[in-house]
Amino acid sequence: MKRIINYAFVLLLVLFSCEKEEAGNPKPKSFTASKGFSVATVFIDFEKDPNVGSVLVERREKGTQNWQQITGTGEPFFDRHGYGNEGMPPGKVFEYRIRNDWPDDAEYSVIEEGYAYDIIPVEEIEITVKKYSNSLRWNEGNNESFLNDVKIHFDVYRSEDSLGTYQKIIEVDHDRAFSDDFYNLPELQGKTFFYRIDTWFEPFYSIAKGTIIGAHTQNNDNPIINYTVADLGQVVSSSSGFIHSLETKVVDNEVYIGAIIDAGANSIGKPALYKLNGSLWQAQWPSLPDPDIGFTRTSFAVNLDKSYMAGISGSLCVYEWNGSVWSSNLTPDNLGQASSPSAVSVEVFNNELYIAIKQAPDYNLQVLKWDGISAWGTIGGDASGIIATGSIFESKIENIDGTLYLYYMQDDVLNIKHLDGTSWTNDLEWTQDNLTNIQLDKNGSELYFSSNTLSTSFDGGVYRVTSTSSVENIIPNDAEWFQLGVFSFTIDSEGSLIVSSMKAESAEVHYPYINVFDGTVWKTISDDFSGGTDPTSLESIGTDIYYIYGDAASQGQGVDPTILKSKKYTK
Repeated sequence: MKRIINYAFVLLLVLFSCEKEEAGNPKPKSFTASKGFSVATVFIDFEKDPNVGSVLVERREKGTQNWQQITGTGEPFFDRHGYGNEGMPPGKVFEYRIRNDWPDDAEYSVIEEGYAYDIIPVEEIEITVKKYSNSLRWNEGNNESFLNDVKIHFDVYRSEDSLGTYQKIIEVDHDRAFSDDFYNLPELQGKTFFYRIDTWFEPFYSIAKGTIIGAHTQNNDNPIINYTVADLGQVVSSSSGFIHSLETKVVDNEVYIGAIIDAGANSIGKPALYKLNGSLWQAQWPSLPDPDIGFTRTSFAVNLDKSYMAGISGSLCVYEWNGSVWSSNLTPDNLGQASSPSAVSVEVFNNELYIAIKQAPDYNLQVLKWDGISAWGTIGGDASGIIATGSIFESKIENIDGTLYLYYMQDDVLNIKHLDGTSWTNDLEWTQDNLTNIQLDKNGSELYFSSNTLSTSFDGGVYRVTSTSSVENIIPNDAEWFQLGVFSFTIDSEGSLIVSSMKAESAEVHYPYINVFDGTVWKTISDDFSGGTDPTSLESIGTDIYYIYGDAASQGQGVDPTILKSKKYTK
C-alpha cells in the first residue's frame, strides 16, 4: 500500500510540473498582422497574457529566409521599424511571428502575413464638359479610414498640353470631386484642358501620381491588332480546392500545361498535366504517383512517350510516367540535403533529365543530372557541385531552342547561364531589385526575359540582353498600359514579343490582357479579356498564340481560381 501511495504522489508531482510549465510558457494567442488597413505601417495585434510581461516580434520579407527581431512589447503596435520616415513599402508582403519573451525557447506563434496599404493612384477621371466649367469626379479606390488615422487629399493639376507643364489649381479633400469654373475667366473659356490628380496621405509623405486626361475623351491605349480567336474552353476544374503553380511548355509543337489542383489553404494539392489534342485538353496523368502525398510545388518535363514530375512535399519526389504506370520515387537516398528542397525545376535536354534544386539548410543551388538508372550527378559549380548559395529565388532550368539555360535571382542580382559541355557559361549578371516571375525566351541569337514586379516604384518589363551586364527595356518608360509587370511572355516565329499584363478599366476592375510588339509598335490584341485573372501563361507555335488563364468568376476568398480556361489566337 505504501508503494502505491508513493507512485500516486510522484504522478501528482509530474502532472503538477507539466501544468505549471504549460501555464508559465503559453503559446501567444490571437495574433494578427494587418493587410492593407494602415498606411506606411503594419499593425501587429495580439491578445495580452496577464502571466507574461511582453512578447518578442520577428519579421522577414516574404520569400527570404532570415528572421529579424524588431521589438519586444507588451502592447499591440504599428510596425515601421527600419524603414525611415517613409515607413513600410506599400504593398510589400512581410511575414511575422511572435513568442513570449521568456523562456528563451518559448514556442512561436503561427506565421502571419502583413503589408502596408498599397497606394492606388487615380486611374480614371470622369469629366463633364459644360459651357463655362469642367466638372471632375474620380475614385482611386483608397480606404476612407485607416487603422493609423491617416488622412487623404488630392492635388488637382491642369495644362493646355498633355505633355506640357501642369499647374496646381486646388487641393481637394476626400470628396473626390471638383468643378473647374471659367465663368469669370473668359480667356479660358472654350479651351481643352488636361488634368492630373495626385493622391497624398498625411502625416506620411506618400504620393501616387494620377491619370492625365483631357476635357474631351482621350485614348492612351495601344493600337489594336486583330487575330482570329478560338475558344479552347476549360482546361481543368479543381473539385475540392484551388489551382496554383501553373507551368506551360511547348514540346515537339504540342502545348502542355502543368499545375497543382485541388489545393487547400496550406497550398498542398495534386500534380496534374494536360496536353492539347486538337481543340481538347487531355489529362496525361490519370493517376497520382503516390495517392498519400500532396505537393506544394511541382515542375514537369516531357520527352518522347515519357513525362516527369518533380515535386516538393517536405522532401523532393521525382517520378517518371511511361504512359501507363508511374515509376517508384527516382530520388536516391544519398542526396543528403536534397531531402529538404525549397525550390525545384525539371527539364529534358538531349534526351536526358536535369533538375535545378535549391536545398536547405544552406540554400545551395545545384543542377543534377539523372543517369537513367539509379543515381544523380552534379553538373557544373564548385567541387561540391554548388553553383550559388544564400538568398536565391526564382531558380529555373529550361531548354530553349536546343540550349539549356539556368536562371535565378541571388539577392537583387539576376543571373542567366547556359550549359556549355559540363560547365555553366555566364550570359547575364544584372542588378535590379523587385524582379519576380522571371521568364526567358529567344529570338534567333538574341536573349530576352520578362519580369513581374512587387514594387510601386518599379514596373517590371521586357528586356533584351545586350551584354553580360546590361539590358534594354523594350517597354516604353511612359507606357500607361503596362501595369504590374509581365504575367507571362513568349516570342513567336516572326520575332514578335507577346506579353500578358494587367489592364485597369477602373480602380475596381482589373484583368490581364495581351499586347504584341512587332519590333516597332506595341499593339493590343482585340478581344474581351475581362473574364480572366492571374495566373496566366502564353505559349506560341509559329505565329499562333495559346493563352491560358484563370477564370475570374471561379475565384473564392483567396487569390487563386478553381478553373483554368484557354484560347488560341491566329494571325
